Parts: sequence; C-alpha cells; structure tokens
Amino acid sequence: MPRHSTFCGLLAALVLLLAAPPGHASPRVEPCDDPPGTVCGSIQVPLDRSRPAAGTIPIFFALVRHSAPGPAIGTILAAEGGPGVSSTASSDFFAWLFAPLLDRRDLLMIDLRGTGRSAAIDCPALQHGVGEQLAAVRACGAQLGASASLFGSGDRAEDIEDVRAALGIERLDFYGLSGGGLQVQAYAARHGNRLRTAVLDAPYRVGYDDAFQSPVTRALVRSAVLVCERSPSCGAADRHPRRTLRRLLERVRARPVTGTALDADGHQLEVVVDEARMVDLLADTSGGFLDASEISAAGRALEHGDPAPLVRMAAETDGPAFTDQGDPRFYSDGDFVATFCTDGVFPFARPAPEATRRAQYEAAVARLPRHAFAPFSVTAWLGSAVPPADDCVPWPPSDDARPAIPPGASFPGVPALALTGDLDTSVASESVAAVAARFPRAQLVTLANVGHVTAPASGCARALIARFMETAAPVEASCAARFTPFYAVGEFSRRAGDAAAAPADREGHDASRVTDRRVAAMAWAAAYDAIQRTFRMSGETGAGMRGGSFTLTRADAKLDLTYERVRFARDVAVSGRAHVDFDTGAVAADLDVDGPGREDGTLRVAGPLFPHTGPVPARGVIDGRRVAVLVPSA
Repeated sequence: MPRHSTFCGLLAALVLLLAAPPGHASPRVEPCDDPPGTVCGSIQVPLDRSRPAAGTIPIFFALVRHSAPGPAIGTILAAEGGPGVSSTASSDFFAWLFAPLLDRRDLLMIDLRGTGRSAAIDCPALQHGVGEQLAAVRACGAQLGASASLFGSGDRAEDIEDVRAALGIERLDFYGLSGGGLQVQAYAARHGNRLRTAVLDAPYRVGYDDAFQSPVTRALVRSAVLVCERSPSCGAADRHPRRTLRRLLERVRARPVTGTALDADGHQLEVVVDEARMVDLLADTSGGFLDASEISAAGRALEHGDPAPLVRMAAETDGPAFTDQGDPRFYSDGDFVATFCTDGVFPFARPAPEATRRAQYEAAVARLPRHAFAPFSVTAWLGSAVPPADDCVPWPPSDDARPAIPPGASFPGVPALALTGDLDTSVASESVAAVAARFPRAQLVTLANVGHVTAPASGCARALIARFMETAAPVEASCAARFTPFYAVGEFSRRAGDAAAAPADREGHDASRVTDRRVAAMAWAAAYDAIQRTFRMSGETGAGMRGGSFTLTRADAKLDLTYERVRFARDVAVSGRAHVDFDTGAVAADLDVDGPGREDGTLRVAGPLFPHTGPVPARGVIDGRRVAVLVPSA
C-alpha cells in the first residue's frame, strides 16, 4: 500500500483551482505522490450538521485526471467498502478497474469521514486486537464520545455532496463495493439528481442486512454445495452435497469432533469442531474457497471414521477473530464499528443505556424461533464469528443518528447495475436483489463462481461495469453464467486401495494396472494438496495430509515446492519437486513415488493447472509398468 503523505510545493505551478458553484469554497488541489499519479486536496465539513458550531472534519479526496485532450465527459466516483477502508489507498485498484474509461473520464476517490486521511478513527485496543472485543468496542465509543453516531452513511452522503459541489462536478457515475454499495444507496436516496449511473458491487442493504445477518445462512450452504457440484472431482464423488452437509452439521451438533492437527505452517493445534465452528469454516473463503472445496469430502470421511481432514481444516483456520488490523489509515476497525452501529438495525433501543440494551438484546434472542437460522441452530449461529449481533450493545446511546436510508426515501430513476456472486458468503445474493429492487431502472447480474465483490475476481464483471458506465444502458450479460470451477476434493482416501483410479490417458500409451493408477492418483493428490496449502501458509514449511513435509520458495508469480515423503493416503509417500507459474497457470512436477509393496516409481505431471479447465497429463513408471493417466485439477 502507498505511504500516506502528500507531495506539496514541488509542482506548485500546476496547482489547479477548480470552479465551484456559489456557496462552496473552491478547494486547493495539488499534484500528489500519494496516491501517485493523482491530484488531491481536502475540504472542511461540519462534524455535526445539526450543530455547526461543534467543529469540522477534513474530507480528503484524490483525482485521476483523464488522459485524452480536452475536457472530461464525466467523473467516476469510487467508494471502498469495509466500512473502514480508505478509498484513496485503493487508487491502484480503481485505476485498473476503470482503465478503459479514463481516457475521457476523471476518477474521483474520497476518503469517507473516519477513514484514510479524513480523520481516520484510531481506537488502539480495537484496532490492534488488545483485550476483550466488547470491552474494546466500549472504549472506542467512549473515546469518540458525542461524535460516536456521526460516522454513518447518511452523514457521509452529505460529505460526498459537499466535495462534488466544491469541485464543480455536474453528475457522478458512482461505483461502490460491499459497504461502499450502501454508501451509493445513501447518496442516491438524498442526491439522486446528481447521479448519472450507479453501480453497486455486492452491496449491503443496511448495516449487516439485519441484526443477525440471517440471509447469510442460505449463502453459506449455497456456496459449499455449488463448489462441490461444479467440481468434476467432488461432483462425481458426491451426488448430494447438500445432504452431506446437513448430516455433518447434525453430527457435530450431537457430538463435537476433537483432535490434534497441524495448521498450514506445520504447527500442532488441538481443536474442537462443534456446530458454531462449522459456521466459521463455511464462512472462511481463504485459499480460494479451500474450506468449501473440502467440506463435502471431509464430511464423508468422518462418516467412515476418519476425522483427520475435518480436524486439519479447523486447525488451519483457528486464528482469533479479534486481531491486529494494522495502520488505521488503511483500514480503521473503529470506523467499521462506528458506521455499523450507526447504520445497523438492532433489536434494542438506541437511546437506551447499555444495561437496558443488553436486556432487550437477550430478550430478542429468546424470542427467535428454533429454525431462525436453519440449517444452523440459534445457539451455533450466534456463537459463531459471523453475525456481530451484539457488538453495538456497548456503543454510546444515541437518539439523533441519521439513518443510512431516510424513512420513506424514493430512489432515483437513474440507470443502476447491481452485481452479486453466487458464492458470496458475506452478502447473500438475495440481499443484493433487494437492493436492486430499490432502483426503478436497475439491472441485476449474478456472476457464477464468484465470491464477495465481483470486480476483482471476474473479467466479465469488469467488462460489464465499463460497458454500463459508458452507455448508461442495460448490458448484455451472458458472460456472467460462464465459469471455471474451483478444485474440490473428491475423497480423502486413507489408503491407495480405497482410492478411485486415475483414468488412463488414451494419448499416452498407458500400460498400467488399476493399482498403479490408484497409486498415481494418490501421488498427485499429495503433491496438489501441498500446493493448495500454500495459499494459507505464512512461512516456508508445510505438512502433508497424513505425514511428510514440504518446503516452499516464492518468487514473483512463481512457486517452487520440494517434497519430503508427503502423504495424502497413508501408504503412498511422495518426494521430489513441483514448479507452479501463476502467470501461465502451468505446473511441472517430478515426483518419486513410494507406494504399497512394489508400487514404487516416478511420475511427471505437467500442464495447465490454473484456472481449472481440465485434467492434467501424468506420465511415469510404477512397478515397472508405463503409466499415462489424467489427474484432476478441479
């Protein structure tokens, strides 16, 4: 991320004084080195618009000027999410996203109040994960005092309008991602006449959609089921992954699974997998939906008396939810809480003192029907890290917070594009559809095999956004249904004899037996499993599923692994090397295979691995016989 310092003075001759409408002072806008390639400035706005004498707060902004000669034909406003993330710190991402349009359009980024260089909220205990979380929230609220309710999307909408007016911009093409999508709604409900288009990428409805984030229950199940169904490996092994998941939930609800396993860096941990932990696992999308890609096979392994895959999964994601968030100028956890506690909808009275709020919250929980969060129990759902339902109980009481969406607000008839990924486990697609329904001229696009926030992950989404902003008209979106699958494990076989044999490659002159092809499948599974672990590793040494170790070297977009008797199945050990080039997506692995009995030999696996478009050829010799098979990549 760029340093947060503004370059001033050296290019004073290029200072721009922009025309502003009457009543707004023209801000001083200067070339910046942070964000690089921009001009930037700030304006002062009232901290509390109902009490102008209470002081002001700076609102920092940065502009990427259009590259073509002549005046700009429009201005794109890009808002980051979180809430709490600095929009100007994401200038490289936004410039990349909107590159096709920046020849004739300017790009404006505003650090919303409480973020970035707009007086980022810095509550030390909350920001750095010190002590108990609710105590840190309470301390942050006390630190903000009377201003605790002044960081909601309603106040920010007025800040955005002040910046727009001060810069003399007639209308905006407003893009907001995640929490920024709620900001688009807040602005549209108040100043819709100043929008040309609105693009909402995985937008929240309000706060976290409801007090308990209940729409996400469907999203968690849907994501795990789709990842398996769309993977040739998992889809063939489990025809009913939804049923498998329900059985797994029932099992851990009745008898939690305990055990010891190594995390991705080889550290041994003792874990307990109960139903609440299952919620957290399903919500974890790290490593490219790694948990979703293994949950079906882990559930079936547990049914057959093998808890190891599930216990390892829990060990790999066993980090504390309350952690150090780093520099608040890039992401402010205090701002997240201040915004959430102002925008959110809660089962308690905002003006009430904390003790009353707590009693009202507990009473609301007691009234929840047993199936409120099906297929998860109420106890498990509220005991997980997913819904921050009671985070705002200790926040300072307030009766004057401006709602994100004013009561009875009407939304403008401007062209709007709402985007959602069907694997999104943060904002359910149903919630995005509800947001789209607020706009009379909205187009809703669901992108297959995409998670939370579509633009970073999907070339289709980026093309749709650019086309939509260019034309301000509905876009042809057939690309949204096309996808390449994630890899999902078919079976966690304990022995080669239990494994499905890799299919023979007709082009490779295969002379193997079924046992050879089973060993080949488990040899590649061990090598590929280690590659998958690298997406979670922070160090250089990892562990095999059932033994052995590997070391890792990273260089740019290259990955080199050295295996030392790594095992996916107990009776097949793999040594050797693998090289992965993420620029080309290719893998080249040379493996020494030590299988059961005489099932020893060598195997070379080479071909396209990422994205997962098809199986990879594997060639070698096992027990003296030529092996030519196709091993799975998805």
